[in-house]
Amino acid sequence: WARDYLRKNGRNIDGRVLNDLAEMTGYDMQNLMTELEKLISYTADRPAGAAITGDDVESICSRTLNDRVFEMMSRKLQGQTAKALEMLEELFALRNPPMRILYIIVRQYGQAYTLKDLQRAGMNDAQIMDRMQIRDWLLRKLKDQTRNCSLTELRERLEQCAEMETRVKNGDMSDRLAVEILIAN
Repeated sequence: WARDYLRKNGRNIDGRVLNDLAEMTGYDMQNLMTELEKLISYTADRPAGAAITGDDVESICSRTLNDRVFEMMSRKLQGQTAKALEMLEELFALRNPPMRILYIIVRQYGQAYTLKDLQRAGMNDAQIMDRMQIRDWLLRKLKDQTRNCSLTELRERLEQCAEMETRVKNGDMSDRLAVEILIAN
């Protein structure tokens, strides 16, 4: 659909670039349409049939909160804690609610844990995608994100998330501090 829409407006897009766009903006059709319109306007000075590049997508398109948190978690799991904390501060500066960020972090760790557990059980990629109800691009991203993590480490991180959430709900800690601790530790 998106490729056809771009063609009707005198643009082309490579399949990989289109996948990157969809991953970045999410699968909400209204959001995707908005980003396509931005890309068409951004490339208006190019001749008809010109290709939209990955650089165009990176330059002009807005990332979803889920995508930003996923990238932050990737940095954290790769040992780049300082970069992850910098990204968290950007999320706070954009006025994203700390509890929403915490929810997405918990979901990310949950998906990562499930992936590792299913891999340990000997399932292949097709079985994992079916069981987790995810697409192939997300599976690739999760596998890359968790390459250096153990099942035990992910379980400990999920337990820490549960503890932080409980402390926030009991009023023992601010939601922002809880998220900062999760990323810093």
